[in-house]
Amino acid sequence: MYAARLIGPQEERLFDAFIASHPKGHFLQSYGWGEVKRATGWQPLRLLLEKGGAPVAAASLLKRPIPRTPYCILYCPRGPVVDFHQGEVFSHLMAAIDRVARRQRAVF
Repeated sequence: MYAARLIGPQEERLFDAFIASHPKGHFLQSYGWGEVKRATGWQPLRLLLEKGGAPVAAASLLKRPIPRTPYCILYCPRGPVVDFHQGEVFSHLMAAIDRVARRQRAVF
């Protein structure tokens, strides 16, 4: 059973360890890069997909509001971090990203 959830600062090490160990991992998906982008007006959202309590995929999403609207854009630089050949994992991650995007009122 897969479980997707947004994480907070208390799980920074877990998130970064997964990103660093994954073949598709990139520093632009790291927790720290999200904090750099926060200083420039983006809001980082870190999504972790787990199976049996262990991370199997992740996405660091950067949110930016669209001025004078209730909408935003979400950007996933050099991500998501997932093995694209594992169709089931990929599908679960994309569904989780879709749910986050809808809750955030993302249009792009």
